[in-house]
Amino acid sequence: MEMNGVNWDFLVGPLVGSIIGYITNGIAIKMLFRPLKPLYIGGLRLPFTPGVIPREKGRIAKSIGRVVARELINEEVLSQHLLKEEIYVQLKMKVSEGINKGIESEKLLGDLGEQLIGDENLEQVGVSLEEKLSKSIYERVVELNLGNLATKKLLEELRNGLGQSLLGPLSMFVSDSMLEGVAHKIEPVINKLVQDEGRPVIQSMVHQEISKFLNKPIKEIALYLQEYQQSLELGVITVYSQLIKKHLSKALYTLNIEEIVEERINAFDTLELERIILEVMEKELKAIVWLGALLGAIMGLVMNIV
Repeated sequence: MEMNGVNWDFLVGPLVGSIIGYITNGIAIKMLFRPLKPLYIGGLRLPFTPGVIPREKGRIAKSIGRVVARELINEEVLSQHLLKEEIYVQLKMKVSEGINKGIESEKLLGDLGEQLIGDENLEQVGVSLEEKLSKSIYERVVELNLGNLATKKLLEELRNGLGQSLLGPLSMFVSDSMLEGVAHKIEPVINKLVQDEGRPVIQSMVHQEISKFLNKPIKEIALYLQEYQQSLELGVITVYSQLIKKHLSKALYTLNIEEIVEERINAFDTLELERIILEVMEKELKAIVWLGALLGAIMGLVMNIV
């Protein structure tokens, strides 16, 4: 059929092919998500229902989780990013910023503790720390056997002439065996005194030191740290690097990223999952539809030529 010199029959094939390609690709993309549930006629389920993604959602979630955990967020990749020079520079900046803020602060260390963990929690931490330190120091003091140390020192001083000045003329009647006998009687008395009275004395001293520490101005601590800023920065970087190198693998194993991703995808409603996929691949999916139209037109043109 010709009209105004145009052979419309030659154009019908490409036009029809283009329309068919456009529609079929559009339907194929829709069938990725729809229908959302299986459709039945009688007792038979219609083929291709539900859509590919609703039907294979569990398998897709598992595959994505495995790819993310093994290829995207694995130990090697995270180590490279977490141990980059830029991270070290940021850590140094944070140390410097912290020291500068401390120098400008008018607060006490106790005020900072209350701000970070709250008044009640700070008190609980203080009491717990006081008890642990007191117990640890007390046990070390008891292990020292101060009675034995004191009596040894006393015997040494007496033998070096202190006994003569204390006892005067009677010192000639005091033998080493007598001194040792007295020392052996004094030793358990001193040890018992330490065991009975040492704990409250030590606890009182620890309490005073903790109180002094909490009442120190932040500015004073910050000025002290400023003198050793480079060493502090190096220490922070070293500790950070060691933590990453030693514990990243265990942290990833504990987190189980594969399982998290899988559970998260499975938790999505199918419509929500469709929205996310279309949002990410909207341009690409539209391109596939138009590519179908182009291929249909080409096939129609080829058929005309043949």
